[in-house]
Amino acid sequence: MDYNDDTILTAYIWNHYQHLMTDFERKVGSTSIGRTKADNSANPQIAALLRQRWEQADDPAINAALQDGAAIFRRQVRDRLLHTSEDQIFINRCPVCQRIVRAPKVRLCVWCGHTYEQTPS
Repeated sequence: MDYNDDTILTAYIWNHYQHLMTDFERKVGSTSIGRTKADNSANPQIAALLRQRWEQADDPAINAALQDGAAIFRRQVRDRLLHTSEDQIFINRCPVCQRIVRAPKVRLCVWCGHTYEQTPS
């Protein structure tokens, strides 16, 4: 996997800081996952079930939030959280390669293999 700081940072925020998101942001995130799974399903019955359960295609607010694509929406939420909740977010970077590691409390860099002592502030 190639390292892209922007992509990794977005995934890191979405994986570890959803509790800082609004209910609507979480709902849009779940809907985008459901739509992706439905679109990628080879089984039409499973796809229909996923669309029924997760898609919420009739919600104009969700459709508007996703009109530019899920990746853009996720970045916008990430940027908002980094701006409004900066004091509650710890970006755990490897002290050797400066890449973002998998989780806030991880002490092993998956990118360069360095093991280190890390205590989030």
